[in-house]
Amino acid sequence: MIGPAVNLWGSGSFLLSLFPDLARSKRLDTFYPVSSLPRYPYAFGPLDYAPGFQRYVDPQQRFEFRYPATYVQDQAVFLRNADRAYAQRTADPQGVMGSSGERRRTGGGGGPDAAFGPPGQTGEENLSVVIGAVPAGFSLQSLGPPADAAERLVQKQIAKPGLREVRLLGASERPSARRGSPLYQFEYVVEYVGLEGKRPTYTVCVVGVRGGELITFASRVPEAVWAAKADALREAASSFELI
Repeated sequence: MIGPAVNLWGSGSFLLSLFPDLARSKRLDTFYPVSSLPRYPYAFGPLDYAPGFQRYVDPQQRFEFRYPATYVQDQAVFLRNADRAYAQRTADPQGVMGSSGERRRTGGGGGPDAAFGPPGQTGEENLSVVIGAVPAGFSLQSLGPPADAAERLVQKQIAKPGLREVRLLGASERPSARRGSPLYQFEYVVEYVGLEGKRPTYTVCVVGVRGGELITFASRVPEAVWAAKADALREAASSFELI
């Protein structure tokens, strides 16, 4: 009983991965990594969490996703957001200033609302969620179908003539399972034509609109690991939901 409770030798992950869909539906993967692979986390012999995923839930900003089990949360982003949330609570203890989206639009915070990546690396490989303000009445459909919307977004937000060239690899639409609102998911590659020696990066992105907010999930890796990690990035992106 104690072993699975603390995931001793991966025992908790092993038991939950016997019924991965059930574990995920109950959000038990918030506590332990879970995988659909048989015998996980011993699928390839010794204890190895790499093929699994763990869930992150932000009840305040109302989103969730599953991230690779080998990733860790960026503590600088976590502490900054915790300080910001504390400042908002002390400034408005009764919550009379409205929702988090309204506070964001009036006060702002800047930077990602969540960020993860492999431990000990410099940020070339990362996963993040950013929430920004959009005009009232804005919708994804106003940007056109997924491919057109993605092209407009990456050319406006990412591309920079003479420095960064962006090529869209594919785009699709799906509903957010919990809210039913549309999400656009797309992939693109960035080539740094103005930076000698810098290799391209690949990104899997999901965008959605809620009220006056544009929520963007993006998972980026360098070209050297794209082939090995593309499926994991797509799985993480496909798990992103608004709640």
